[in-house]
Amino acid sequence: MGREELGESSSSQNVNITVTGIERGAGGKDECLLSDGSSFFVPRGFAAKHGLFPGQIFSFPRIEEIQRYALFVLAKKKALDLLSYREHSRMQLRRKLLVKEFPEDIIRKVLDSLEDEGSLDEERFCRIWIRTRLKRHSEWGRVLVTGLTKAGVGMRLAEKMVQEELADEDEYSLMCRAAAKIQRHSGITKEKIIKKLLSKGFSYNLVLNYSNNID
Repeated sequence: MGREELGESSSSQNVNITVTGIERGAGGKDECLLSDGSSFFVPRGFAAKHGLFPGQIFSFPRIEEIQRYALFVLAKKKALDLLSYREHSRMQLRRKLLVKEFPEDIIRKVLDSLEDEGSLDEERFCRIWIRTRLKRHSEWGRVLVTGLTKAGVGMRLAEKMVQEELADEDEYSLMCRAAAKIQRHSGITKEKIIKKLLSKGFSYNLVLNYSNNID
């Protein structure tokens, strides 16, 4: 995350590390420069709050502890930024934080913290995801379950949430709405309509019954 990993000279638990400088970086981050030639990024304002100023001396274990906490704060801020745009499943957030090269153990702690606070909620994600798919894509049953599992939701929870969200929905009405959208395309055949409706997860008998009314 910094210019380089902590060097071999700082690998000993008995070595002290001196902060040699704090450089203002981009994206709301500053870079903390250390006497062994290494550096690490911290959130803006973090350095002053934790006594990271030029000339300050820390033991290696303490500077390592500060560095890991800075990573936690940065990763959590990134996760909250992502959640401010839309709901995410735990796996989706994990993947995006991994792309940003945060360590796996830091990511796990961040996700646990967000779940404890309620900022990350798998059931809430499922409900919003299902409602969006129903509104925009008119999908049903197994297709919704498959979509949730691809988003990282466990099979048992995916099935439970789909069942709950579809309890007050009428499959035939939703299928008719889906069929109406499909038939807007010129030249589409009866066979293609049936195939598309089945691909959306509607039951075979219901689709077959509907197809009998298609000219």
